[in-house]
Amino acid sequence: MRNLLVAVALLFCITSFSQKAKRDNLSPSEKTQKFIMRWGRELNLTSEQQTKAEPEILGMFTRLEQVRADSSMEKKSRNRAMSSARKNGIDAFKAILSPEQVVLYDKKMQEMKEAGKSQKGNGNPKGTKPGVKKAAEEELENENIF
Repeated sequence: MRNLLVAVALLFCITSFSQKAKRDNLSPSEKTQKFIMRWGRELNLTSEQQTKAEPEILGMFTRLEQVRADSSMEKKSRNRAMSSARKNGIDAFKAILSPEQVVLYDKKMQEMKEAGKSQKGNGNPKGTKPGVKKAAEEELENENIF
């Protein structure tokens, strides 16, 4: 029984690590394509909107990668630069959307934030499950992208 528990725990760790590694290995253009595909479906984007959004989102993901790679930045500066890059990219994306699409986008982002809050409070000092980012942040950075 003990061996089974150890095996399950090991499998969980390996799976979590491989998913993160896969996500981290995506290029800015791959992340952009995933973002456009996801929000194209969710918001029913026209092909013109997708075409206009692509360079804005690619610029955002490229900037995020540059900031992540800059080891000379202090953590606080890096966090500010990441937040700024995300905000600028999302603001540019939202400028392309219709008013109805902006409302839907904001609603879905709020739902993701609330889902992240519901993961808190399980005894971890930071308030989240070990190894799990807040849902909204995770959506910004992984294959679910925004």
